[in-house]
Amino acid sequence: MDDFYWRFFQVKSFNGFYQAFRKQITINDGEIHFPEELKKKLYINLLNFQIYRKLDYHKISYDINLDTKQNTQLNLSETSRKLIIKCSPDEKIRIEVGVDMASILKVTTKTLLSYANVDNIEQLDPEKNYHSHYFHQTIGEFINNYRILIDSVISSLSKFSQKRIAKEFVFPNSSETKISSYALLNSEKFIFPQYSHILILSIPVEKRWTYDMKKIDDVKPDNFFYFAKIYKHFELLGNVLSIIPVSFYDNKVKMSFANIGDEMIIKEVFAVSKKHPELILKINTIHKQYYLIRENCRPSELLFTNESTGKIDLKNFPRVVNSPMSKFTTFLSTLIWGIAGEVNNLINEADLAFKTDNINDTYKKIKIFLNRPEIHQLNSSLPLSWRGFLRLQDALIGKNPKFTDTTSIVDRLVSRGEKAVIIQIVGPHRTNIPLLKKIFPKKTNQCPKYFADPEKREEIAKLFAVSAQVAVKSGASGIDINCGCPVNYINQLGGGATIMNYIELVEQILIETKAAIGSKIPIGIKIRNHPNIVEFVNRCLLKGISWVVVHPNTREQSYNYYTLSDEALKTCKTIINKYNEMNNTTVRLIINGGILSIKDIEDKLDMIGDAKVPVMVARALRGNPFFLTHALNSLNSQKEKTVFSPLAIAIIGILHLRYISEYEGVLNLPVLIRFAQEYFRTFLDLNNVPETLLTETRLLDANNIEYIEKLLIEVAINKMKK
Repeated sequence: MDDFYWRFFQVKSFNGFYQAFRKQITINDGEIHFPEELKKKLYINLLNFQIYRKLDYHKISYDINLDTKQNTQLNLSETSRKLIIKCSPDEKIRIEVGVDMASILKVTTKTLLSYANVDNIEQLDPEKNYHSHYFHQTIGEFINNYRILIDSVISSLSKFSQKRIAKEFVFPNSSETKISSYALLNSEKFIFPQYSHILILSIPVEKRWTYDMKKIDDVKPDNFFYFAKIYKHFELLGNVLSIIPVSFYDNKVKMSFANIGDEMIIKEVFAVSKKHPELILKINTIHKQYYLIRENCRPSELLFTNESTGKIDLKNFPRVVNSPMSKFTTFLSTLIWGIAGEVNNLINEADLAFKTDNINDTYKKIKIFLNRPEIHQLNSSLPLSWRGFLRLQDALIGKNPKFTDTTSIVDRLVSRGEKAVIIQIVGPHRTNIPLLKKIFPKKTNQCPKYFADPEKREEIAKLFAVSAQVAVKSGASGIDINCGCPVNYINQLGGGATIMNYIELVEQILIETKAAIGSKIPIGIKIRNHPNIVEFVNRCLLKGISWVVVHPNTREQSYNYYTLSDEALKTCKTIINKYNEMNNTTVRLIINGGILSIKDIEDKLDMIGDAKVPVMVARALRGNPFFLTHALNSLNSQKEKTVFSPLAIAIIGILHLRYISEYEGVLNLPVLIRFAQEYFRTFLDLNNVPETLLTETRLLDANNIEYIEKLLIEVAINKMKK
């Protein structure tokens, strides 16, 4: 293991970099002096990654060959990691990374032992499958660190170069070149080029705005946030409704968006008031709607309709719900979880004879199976989808007239049977937006002076309210305010679990949000254990919330399985029950945290003393698409009719990857690899460390989706043999 290294990454066509690099290298008394500016940039980039946090600036070594007939080479080495940059006169650059896998294994094992609060591997409880999940997750994070590291180094080289560089990866081929199409929409129909991945559009607007409210005192463009509602059609996924941020200036609505599908209808452009988020203005474009279709694409027979989601029945709340784990892919994941059982039934009915050692034969049969139309017409069976995250800064992206690849704020499937949908609002995640810089502190220790200011609290609360309006426009059945995320880069800005320290701010958020969306849309909160949890829950209840999701760890305890506080759950249940009795309400307690098996659910319900309390699961769903089906059947006293084999999990995993790939529009290998890792965590055995590590690293050789799919099948077949 000690000499097991990866070598990857080739970057071509760095226009101008070689010349700039060579010009700034100096030779004094026969010694080569490397440009200090670039050295510092690379050093700062390295410090941003966990694997290089203890890097000594003075110990980085460089080896530069200035022979004009040979490549110019820069070597950076630190302990067991190597970074080599070779610059050749033909303006090609090859970047190689050497990674000592033994060091990664050592660090991930140490992290796992610390997480499990034990001294050695032998003390790990083999019955606790969360150990395996956490181990794979840690390995995956370190592996992903190296992929991101290369992109960061390239960014430094780009800034150092005299010209912008064009980069082409051999690995990891993070994304194919995205082709942008520009258009001014003067007619109702627009045919965009066949290979377009991004559309950049301008739509003329009438001078007259439509609004029925007399409360608007100043109808100026700068006093609103602007959005467009777009229906998209995909061959496999069906119809997706997206809300994207747009800009409004020069009497035109300007937008840029990816994930474009083959057909689209721009249904509506609207504005939400910054001062009065309850006010929505319709922007009158020249045409009522715009139909966009890909060149050489046959129009679908499906109609783009605004199918509303169902209402949330608090009295008959689902026994098990999913936790929102990803902003960009949750709506795809909830679809997979909702159709997994039906797909498994089709697998059993088809009797595909998958039980073979020949991976290629098995793969051919699976491809034929997954091309069956009925698979992509299955509707989700989930009674409730919990979505996230609608981030505060997403509402502000459209203010920048320099368009880039803008992602949807929120997406919703409208043709695959989605019932009730709850959208969670969290944030912010970054501070490079001027408005957020003004009203949010840069560090957590600056929060008190900001959040104690009533004007700052009001501004923050109104941003939450604007985001809630966008969620409701997409068809949300309910709004969830995240007050429990433990992630550092959110809490550093005062968001996530840190917001529990400022109850007045949370109260203001609830007041503004309810005023904006009205009383028909329920609002709830997701919290963690906290020294002031009793006061926090009581005061939020008085603001009219409909549910409280409780994770019984503090922010500092993060996801540690051994520190979960039963007392925190019991305390919240007592508070909520008392409030319901006094006010004749049906506020729901929802248990979250440490639920990785059906037994965990049963133990939590026994502990709380109420079998009807709903539970929220997160990590148990990673790589196990059938968990919700198992849990709902078990709690509803239904006997499971089928067994979900490793191969069935692999097939569902392949379907998941194909949905992601279709929605992305290009081959985004880092995203696909991340989701494949989720499924590998279900297959692989922590006790077999060499096999686990080798399989994880084999993913990094992927240069197409077929490689990942075959690897899933291979691992599943090996699992079935044991």
